[in-house]
Amino acid sequence: MNSANGLSHVGSIFSYYSFDKESVSKERVRIGQRIRELREAKGMDAKHLAFYADIDAANLCRIESGKYSVGLDILTKIGYALGKEIDFVEPKHQ
Repeated sequence: MNSANGLSHVGSIFSYYSFDKESVSKERVRIGQRIRELREAKGMDAKHLAFYADIDAANLCRIESGKYSVGLDILTKIGYALGKEIDFVEPKHQ
């Protein structure tokens, strides 16, 4: 990768996202809501997802409500339990 092109791309990302606490909080809520949507689409209750992901059910509740910052390892476990994998995707412009 050409570093000049990489820096240009990074600049466009920074212009889209501001890394303040509010933006991070909104992203945490968005991810939690998406986990809940996927779980409900599979007809799975939170206790079962927590069991299959081998995490505490109370933590899953906090993750789904956007109150808990989740690390990659736990997020990956949740994804696998939902039949998904973690990936970087283009942001939706709102």
